Amino acid sequence: MSATKEELAYVLINPYTVHKSRTGGVIARLFTRTALELVAARMFAPSRELVERYAEVTVSTKDPQDRKVQELIRQYILDNYSPDPKTGRRHRVMMLLFRGEDAVRKVRQVVGSFQSGKGTAGETIRDTYGDYIVGPDGQVKYFEPAVLAARWWHVVVAFALFRLFDVWKPPPVREAEDFSGGIGIVLDDLLAAAYACVATHLVVYLVSLMRH
Repeated sequence: MSATKEELAYVLINPYTVHKSRTGGVIARLFTRTALELVAARMFAPSRELVERYAEVTVSTKDPQDRKVQELIRQYILDNYSPDPKTGRRHRVMMLLFRGEDAVRKVRQVVGSFQSGKGTAGETIRDTYGDYIVGPDGQVKYFEPAVLAARWWHVVVAFALFRLFDVWKPPPVREAEDFSGGIGIVLDDLLAAAYACVATHLVVYLVSLMRH
């Protein structure tokens, strides 16, 4: 009997989806169709520097998505995640971190994918909340992916770091265990996941620097 393959997978709910109050529908779809455990959630407003670093690593030959779609997502991140160029106001993004067996595949399956020139198919999050409109000339007229899902190597790094912090238990992770009942166990995991999220962003940034 093979061992359970437990993974971490994250989803970013885009600023447009947050603004349109579709967050609840997205989260409900992820809960009901993946049966994964939500171990952390955070609403944040990324800086321009973080957006640029994240956009740099979204295009890869190892990503199963079509290269044109990857480029669209890269430009979408730069255009929609960056602070407003006139006012400097940052846009809110929600990050969800899920854990469970085969989490990466399950999350990607529920999120859905765009095919160059075709849009979406099936009852996925992007099929319901996203748009991919191509004109007769083959040019993309409108692109809204609704959410972004982690690439596989991001998830591998995040899971390894989560396990490291869960075992090492730096403050205040160890102190969280002192809470009675199941609260301590849950809080312990949430804090370890928070450490892992920050560390993963740092690793992604360092990788992007090495590519230059």
